[in-house]
Amino acid sequence: MNEELDEQEKRENRFAEAIAEIAHSQLGYYIGVALFMFVILVLSKWDGHLFDRKGCVEVQEISGKFFKVDTCSGKVEELEAK
Repeated sequence: MNEELDEQEKRENRFAEAIAEIAHSQLGYYIGVALFMFVILVLSKWDGHLFDRKGCVEVQEISGKFFKVDTCSGKVEELEAK
């Protein structure tokens, strides 16, 4: 049992040392820059919704009036005929 804990501790120490070595090298710098650019790209394409909003907006007629109903957010907006 003690040997298993020692092996696990050795693996964790090797992993921590490898991460520290990468973080203090040029490779760590490049990984950080690439990660930052990836986050900026994702945020620029994100519309602010976690789920796809296709099919959320419907036009419904109630008592002769038309309403735009967003079934995802619950917003209801009356449409005026021009």
